[in-house]
Amino acid sequence: MSRDYIQKLNQGYYDAVWSCSGLMRHDAWPIWRLLRLAARQGRRMLELGPGMRPRIPVKGSWFIEISNPARAALEMHGGIVVGPEESLQEGFFDVVCAFEVLEHVGDDVKLLHDLSSALARDGKLFISVPIFKRNWSEWDRIVGHYRRYLPEELEVLLAKAGFEIECYSEDHFAKAYTGKIRQKLASLAVKVFPRLCFSLEGVIIRILCWHARMFRPLKWMRGSFGKIPENWAGVYLVCKKAGVS
Repeated sequence: MSRDYIQKLNQGYYDAVWSCSGLMRHDAWPIWRLLRLAARQGRRMLELGPGMRPRIPVKGSWFIEISNPARAALEMHGGIVVGPEESLQEGFFDVVCAFEVLEHVGDDVKLLHDLSSALARDGKLFISVPIFKRNWSEWDRIVGHYRRYLPEELEVLLAKAGFEIECYSEDHFAKAYTGKIRQKLASLAVKVFPRLCFSLEGVIIRILCWHARMFRPLKWMRGSFGKIPENWAGVYLVCKKAGVS
């Protein structure tokens, strides 16, 4: 698939998804337990492509978003929304988040270098991505993915952009989109009943977030990232700039 095709697919798909969704609270997500430690008062925070599901407080935070319904909702709630074509001020942000974003971007190398430039020296980068190419399916194509990552490839990619991995955890939600039968049924349902599916997905995600917060909190690990369990389908990572203690 060409980059232009995937970009148009991303725009059309997520405009449809977010037009059927309400804005989620940032503290509904399990990742907020760790993010809030970095989100002290006065810290400048940026999130890329949150749609209607931001993981950081909307009011006073910066967002890069291409979906028109999501842009409007974020601005209505006090967010500062800029386009992907706008340059970011060097060293301006204390926290940068890109959850489920890198796999949607043709030039992920350039994006990571741009984020490294925009991040303050002692800042933190929070990301999540789908992993292991054997999990690739029709669902990845429908939602506009360029790729799934191998852990060792991702570690090298981050290092080239000037990042070190501080800790990582399994993204349990990613498993909901794996399994061939489940993916085929989901793909068919989205094509036949798109608005119903997008609305139900939002409800299901809220339930899963509640369950994760109560009974299955994220377990953060350190050490060799390249040897993570092969049954993982997605991963959260917290990164810092290389050489910063």
